[in-house]
Amino acid sequence: WGVEALVNSFFMSIFTYGSFCGEVVLDTRRNKIDRFVIIDPATIRFKLNRADRSFSPYQIRADGSLHPLNTASFFYFGLDSDGLSPYGRSPLMALPLVVKMQQQMLHDMEMAQHNAGYPTIHFRIKPTEKFGFESDNDYHQRLNEELKTIQQELRAKRADSNLITYDNIVVTYIAPNGKSVQWSESLQAVSEQVIAALHLAPFMLGRNWGTTESWGLAQYQLLMNNARTVQAGARRLAEWLYNLELILQEIPVQVTYHFEAHHHLDAFNQARTFRTIS
Repeated sequence: WGVEALVNSFFMSIFTYGSFCGEVVLDTRRNKIDRFVIIDPATIRFKLNRADRSFSPYQIRADGSLHPLNTASFFYFGLDSDGLSPYGRSPLMALPLVVKMQQQMLHDMEMAQHNAGYPTIHFRIKPTEKFGFESDNDYHQRLNEELKTIQQELRAKRADSNLITYDNIVVTYIAPNGKSVQWSESLQAVSEQVIAALHLAPFMLGRNWGTTESWGLAQYQLLMNNARTVQAGARRLAEWLYNLELILQEIPVQVTYHFEAHHHLDAFNQARTFRTIS
């Protein structure tokens, strides 16, 4: 494994499983690193040593037993771990429940919209008066013919044309009355849960509920702070491997691994601030 490929695997494992772990294997002469073996984080368990409050790593074997790992050659990094639990938290763990809720909400919204329907155009036609010489049968037949004529003219009407009639025709809308359910607010709340679980900023998924520049800048800075936290774990892994190899080779050099600095959105104001301070 090259260090660049190992760092890519580190980020892939962190943002998928919430943790990354592996073990260094030396060659037979114990004077250089032979390889770094990536371990499935799901097979790692920790036991608390109550004497010094430290955690000892173990790996689950095929038969279910726990095999102790050498802490000197073992590396583990967990996302959002704390002092009580060294295990990392996968950003995807919160998604199944939220996605299930979102799919159910979309299904309910579809059923409710189908039940309520869309506003419908309603034509109310006032029947003309009956002529004195008309029988009841002729009168109803004439009304039906007039209604069919209006229906045919409406079907042939273009969207950009106007409807011209006598004042015996009234055009209205028919729609459900009362306050409708604000589906957009519910869907936004679910989307916020997904975004928070993925450790992302809303603007990265095409969502932003703030309109000011300072709000967007604050989101970007929070995202960069989270990225620097994860990069710190990758830097610790790379420096540990580099420096371990130099120690084994008895080379009195120490390596420091750096990531390229993130671009600052407000670079002009930041430079002006540094100029004022200096």
